[in-house]
Amino acid sequence: QDNYSEFHIMRFSQFSQWTEELLDLYLKDLETAEIDGRNLVEAKDAYMMAYTAPEQYKSIRQYLPEISDEKQECIDEIVTLQMKQQDEYVQKYPKISARGRNNYQSDSIYDTSVEVYLRGELSTYSIYTLYKYRKYLQDLENENMNLPEMIVEETARQKGFNSLTELENCLK
Repeated sequence: QDNYSEFHIMRFSQFSQWTEELLDLYLKDLETAEIDGRNLVEAKDAYMMAYTAPEQYKSIRQYLPEISDEKQECIDEIVTLQMKQQDEYVQKYPKISARGRNNYQSDSIYDTSVEVYLRGELSTYSIYTLYKYRKYLQDLENENMNLPEMIVEETARQKGFNSLTELENCLK
């Protein structure tokens, strides 16, 4: 986040894979947060602390919007779907994925995992955005498409590679 050009590439790569409808819902989430005086990046980081710094999280959780059972269930379903795709991506592109976050927090106590980052991010979405995101992941899976792979493929293109295979073959 401190390197704007890198941050831009990463976020562009993520959001360029979304449907217009999903992007519109997320924009509404951002607008609502702004009206309410909430910063979704700070909230994401705070929600991640439930996994990365549980004792500190206890002292700040009262300042965060409560996550309903319905919302938590939807987040859990999305995490299951997306982590399945993430695991498949890691198997297909081990050299590229080795340069990123660990998939699960249990794999490293020092870095925030893909799973924890995803949970933190999803916790900031409205229930409407979460439902649409879940449906989007299900649709991708039905079409044998992999969202993490699509995102990293776009990142590779943004960095001048023609494909993930080309990038994977360049790495030692």
